[in-house]
Amino acid sequence: MSHIGDSIVADDKITARIRARLQSEFGDGGLGWLYAQRPTRWYHPRGVRYEGRGLLAVSVVDEPTVDPPFGPAGAAFIARAEGATASIELSAAGSLALFVSDPSAVSTRLDEGPWQRNAPTLTLANEGRHRVEFRIDRQGSRLYGLSVERGSPGVIVDNMGLVSSSARALARQDRTQWEAALGALAPDLVIVSLGTNDSTHGPIPLVHRPALEASHFALFSLVKRAAGACLVMLPPDGAEERGGPLATRASLPVIIEAQRRAAERAGCAVWDTFAFMGGRNAILRWRSWGWAETDHTHLTDGGAARIADAVSDALLAARDAWLARAR
Repeated sequence: MSHIGDSIVADDKITARIRARLQSEFGDGGLGWLYAQRPTRWYHPRGVRYEGRGLLAVSVVDEPTVDPPFGPAGAAFIARAEGATASIELSAAGSLALFVSDPSAVSTRLDEGPWQRNAPTLTLANEGRHRVEFRIDRQGSRLYGLSVERGSPGVIVDNMGLVSSSARALARQDRTQWEAALGALAPDLVIVSLGTNDSTHGPIPLVHRPALEASHFALFSLVKRAAGACLVMLPPDGAEERGGPLATRASLPVIIEAQRRAAERAGCAVWDTFAFMGGRNAILRWRSWGWAETDHTHLTDGGAARIADAVSDALLAARDAWLARAR
């Protein structure tokens, strides 16, 4: 499973919990996708430590001064000069598949072993803490990330969250390149969690609403083609003060309905985060209960766990219903 989203996904509170729940049920298939470096300081994959030198982080949410490709998750790390380096420390076993623009321009090293040129796949033979290093030997080459997989039966849940992301931002990707890059991860299901950033820009005029739906339809259709199955998690409640008391952002219901229609047209399943939380102004109650942060947008560990568990329960219930019909 690949989980595409914004900061609510990037902090790994929801995705890590879904991963743990499903891996406890079906087995640990691996950590899944990791960016080559942190695209922002709010990207927090559990148990992963990064270091790097000489890399420029660019993504679909930046000003359009850098052209794609941005890899399967929407961010790239460009070598400012020959000899730029990156390293990732993690606890894992299995294989590491590296995603780069030019494999011949990247050397890799595992656990202080020898440097290897043009080695897009590494093997972690033993369970434990490992250090993977990358050296880019050509200015301008791009690192995207790596996929960590055990190669044994189990579940993988990729955290492909990107702070400030939106359907409009992701449309900066070259669609053919992006679909191929996402398809290379071979997800059986893509989960999309977006909309929070759109909701912070004020009311959405009627004239702009068809474009909002169209941008989400294009995104949902692309991920469905890449994976064959998609699940849209509608955005959570979020509140702001706009000439009155703190209350649900006025644009959120508009965005939710646009996403719902786009998902149905694209053939994606829908899980209603907003309704699960309690609808309008639910974020105010969640904050009072300690389930939301003081910005009335992001979730605490407790709030994220409730959403992740509910999504996991829904997936498992759908699996049970499918098995019952198959009998």
